[in-house]
Amino acid sequence: MDKKDSISGPIFVVGVGRSGTTLLVNLLGSHASISPIYETSFIKNLLSLCAWSSWFWGTSWSRRASIVLPGYVKHLFKIKCQKYKLKCAEFKRIHERSSNKNNLSAQGKRQQYESFPFHEQKILFPMADLIKEADVLTTALQARPLTDPEIYGIARASLNRLFDSHCAVAGKPYWVNKTPRLLLCLDLLAKLYPDAKCVHIVRDGRDVAASFRTLSWGPKNIAAAARRWKNRLSARKRVDSRHLQYMELHYEDLIRSPEETLDRVLRFLGLQTSSVDILKDFNLYDHRVGAWRDILGAEEKRIFDREAGDLLIELGYEQDHSWAR
Repeated sequence: MDKKDSISGPIFVVGVGRSGTTLLVNLLGSHASISPIYETSFIKNLLSLCAWSSWFWGTSWSRRASIVLPGYVKHLFKIKCQKYKLKCAEFKRIHERSSNKNNLSAQGKRQQYESFPFHEQKILFPMADLIKEADVLTTALQARPLTDPEIYGIARASLNRLFDSHCAVAGKPYWVNKTPRLLLCLDLLAKLYPDAKCVHIVRDGRDVAASFRTLSWGPKNIAAAARRWKNRLSARKRVDSRHLQYMELHYEDLIRSPEETLDRVLRFLGLQTSSVDILKDFNLYDHRVGAWRDILGAEEKRIFDREAGDLLIELGYEQDHSWAR
């Protein structure tokens, strides 16, 4: 790593699915000191458990009112912890299945332009360690009254042990995590990692909707795709810059002006590495930018505009609604 590089905390890449999060994390993961960690959905479950633990051990009016049912509330907390462990076990099974190169069903249909330069190894810590950490974590959260900092500190230590193990196998000191759905809980992510830097990549919702047509998962019609895109992007308005170092960029800028855009990301992260050094090993395809024009029919365009046209204008993708007429 360059002497001037200064990574002060973990890095997260978020965004609506099909918005270029994989491309961006691949680029950052090509840095000599940063190892990518992909699709750790259990972090969202972990944040939810932390929030519930905070309520259980807290003094909010709703918690004080629940004192009339102490046995039930404690039982409910136990169930929440058990569900978290079950979710981790489910994640373990899915990961091990999708790691089998002969079974890519969990990943969906892969396009030519979706390269994975890290030999398909998205997560390098043993899945058995995830199960062990879930046991340790849930036991600690139930053992005694805890403050908010203690709850998130316990969770952070658990996650760090897993990710440090990943980095040790990768031979790199730092990690970047790509879990798109963390976009929905950035307020809790800031509690888990107060020193984190979060990069949110945004893509034209019409291209996002068109992209889902190649997959076995996700919304099945244009109205659902538009609503999903708009609803998930609304989370960006809840970001508090006092508690989370947050940056937003457009997928289209990364494709059309890769050096300038990636340099901006690298500066935000405290990295002095030139984008040229990273981009030399990548082929960026621009044929997916604006692909919606040939994919969406006239009625579908009107439907998308009705559901999310205002956000297209807000984000600068359109000046008005005339594109759908």
